[in-house]
Amino acid sequence: MATQKSKNKKTSNTSTTTKNGSSSSSSSSSSRGDNNEKQTGTTKTRNNPLAIITASLALVVSIGIGILLQTKEISTTTTNTNTPKKKRTTVLPILDEFFPSHSLDNAWESYPLLSTVHSSPLFNAASSPTDPTTIIPTVHVTSQPNITQTSINRRINTFQRIFSLSNINEIFSNPNLVHLEDYKVAKKIYRNNEEFVGMVPEKYISPEDVTQLFNMGGFSLIVNAMQQRWKTVGQVARTLQLETGAAYVSANMYITPGTYDARKADSSFVSSRSAFEAHWDWMDVIVLQISGRKLWSVAQLPIVEYLSTRDVKRKPTLHEMDVYMQKEHRYREFLLQEGDALYIPRGWIHNASTVGPDLVLTSLKEEEEQQQEKEESIEYWSEPSLHITFGIEHMCFTTYEGLILYAVRLFHAQKYGRTGGVAISKQACPGAALDISWQMILQFAISDAVRRGCTVTEEEEEKETSTTLVYNRHDIGCQLRKSVPHGDAWNEIYSIIQNQQPQPNSMYDTYVNILDNLNPTLEHAAQFVHRVQTLGNEGNLETFCIPGETTFDILYCPAQHVVSTLSHVKFMQELQEFKIFAKDNFDVVVKEWEKYLVGYRRQGWQRDDAHLRGVHHEPPTLLNEFYDLS
Repeated sequence: MATQKSKNKKTSNTSTTTKNGSSSSSSSSSSRGDNNEKQTGTTKTRNNPLAIITASLALVVSIGIGILLQTKEISTTTTNTNTPKKKRTTVLPILDEFFPSHSLDNAWESYPLLSTVHSSPLFNAASSPTDPTTIIPTVHVTSQPNITQTSINRRINTFQRIFSLSNINEIFSNPNLVHLEDYKVAKKIYRNNEEFVGMVPEKYISPEDVTQLFNMGGFSLIVNAMQQRWKTVGQVARTLQLETGAAYVSANMYITPGTYDARKADSSFVSSRSAFEAHWDWMDVIVLQISGRKLWSVAQLPIVEYLSTRDVKRKPTLHEMDVYMQKEHRYREFLLQEGDALYIPRGWIHNASTVGPDLVLTSLKEEEEQQQEKEESIEYWSEPSLHITFGIEHMCFTTYEGLILYAVRLFHAQKYGRTGGVAISKQACPGAALDISWQMILQFAISDAVRRGCTVTEEEEEKETSTTLVYNRHDIGCQLRKSVPHGDAWNEIYSIIQNQQPQPNSMYDTYVNILDNLNPTLEHAAQFVHRVQTLGNEGNLETFCIPGETTFDILYCPAQHVVSTLSHVKFMQELQEFKIFAKDNFDVVVKEWEKYLVGYRRQGWQRDDAHLRGVHHEPPTLLNEFYDLS
């Protein structure tokens, strides 16, 4: 993918990437359109206390919106120094709707991207107003050709037809929901100046208690696996899966209360409310803001892990958080408002919270004017924030790691058949049911390469006390973590960004480059055996996967056996034979890998459909039938 400009970086003969440098100016804004969402009936509202959350939407749907939104068009431009002049011809209907002008093409797995129909007050804040590198790369929907107020309102309404606050009652009409599994009631807390997630420990919480914790305790409500609970969310998730070529797309719902605190005697505002501490995800995420608003903070670089894999997911250290909190390492905070979409690649630290007017209103206003505006907007700041996050999950299946690991499986099957190729006998590993094959040894050695050499380093800036972050995006470990350009659209995107004419072999070029530079050793395989054994001991083995049928009998085999028992010469012979096979049989590998993915995706869809058959609501006609989603 294309890279963005570095800032204050030392000269180096290593190809590196530093902070993203897209710029954008303030865009035109819009007034809220009529919300045609049906409200829940009065009987249902009385019977389900969760309707109190829903009712808050009705209080604010037409109050105070003028604070942040205007109807007057403003001339705007959007600048991204790396946007390719030539654009693809293949259509990705949903992604192009969320992120117009093919703006996501260049950002994919490279930097965060905001798609907004509003003008955030924070874009006009006094701090660093002329430094474009501090503003998150942004596409302003209102600056696109043929965009009218009607089309903006239609986008907002479309988001609210995916899911809305009025639908919460039906989600919680299922009496079998289990807290901490199906949903969470959580809020961010601080202990010793460190952020943590505070959650109610009970497995079963009554609707009355959920409502009490939300309205009076400032807790957020998170519902997992929404793609299995609401049909329109499932439709969007499945379409995104097809358009991105991901192995799976999940969806979670987040509802956070507003910041007006009616419990206090002076009915004042709290500064902010949040469900989670600052964190990073092992999946790419696309966030759709359905209603309300949240203040977001997003890192400019993957401070911890570039394109993280699931098994390396962890909480950022205090030092990493200190780096993230430095202004030069994160974008200026921005409001995500209804109708906005946000893309964050896996590995980028981010944080979100509802905020009160004290943090949002520009400091240029007089204090008396600010106070009057706050008093007139109680309902506005009481509105809860609702967003849906779609997780683009590649895992070990749809990255180059997954493709090459699958090639190892095919190589082993061709050379040894179903039962040959024993590397370590099961007798040497007490408790193992099967022998350890060379297939597994090779796969573990390659997987170790994925987890080495793709971390961010800090370099001291000349004549400054601060540091700049650097990572080598062209390292083999980084290349293995990238998603495979699956289908015509993504082959075209990758070719254009690489300043090539669209051609079908861009995947092949990357594939061969990885094979040519992939040089794992038995020691690397042993290191990964130890990693897998640690995951098993911690009960987290499910976070690591290998495509195809693989057993984990290696858990019973001491890691040192890999080095002491096996021949280095034999390992290198296996590795070189595999590389020759993988290059010579590229077309076969891709064909068989794609067949495997079809079966894997079908299993996920069948699992989701089984859950959705128990859902009684009928989804509206939301999307054009671009794909067969059956």
